[in-house]
Amino acid sequence: MPYRTVPDARALVDAAWDALDPAPSPSHSQCATLVRAMCRMFLIHGRMHFPRGYVQALQERIAGAGIAVPHSHSIRWYRSALQENPDRFARTPGVDRSVLEAIELRYLG
Repeated sequence: MPYRTVPDARALVDAAWDALDPAPSPSHSQCATLVRAMCRMFLIHGRMHFPRGYVQALQERIAGAGIAVPHSHSIRWYRSALQENPDRFARTPGVDRSVLEAIELRYLG
């Protein structure tokens, strides 16, 4: 299913968030929460170019979990950093190394 619109962004974020195990919590770092969610979004979507509205959808899910909501600039920075240098997040708790390798293969060849 191609994800292109704001409702698609919400659907993508919801699908990714619901698939996270363990579920994100306030005890997790901002980095772990965002990178884990974005890795799952990559697995579902197949790309790091997420649909318009993903930032707000992610902020809403984070707020709904009772976690401090990161600024939109932070969310965009993590997405960009994850695409440009996935290995940077290899030691982030809960992040699947094979997903980081898949991102690296897709974007850094």
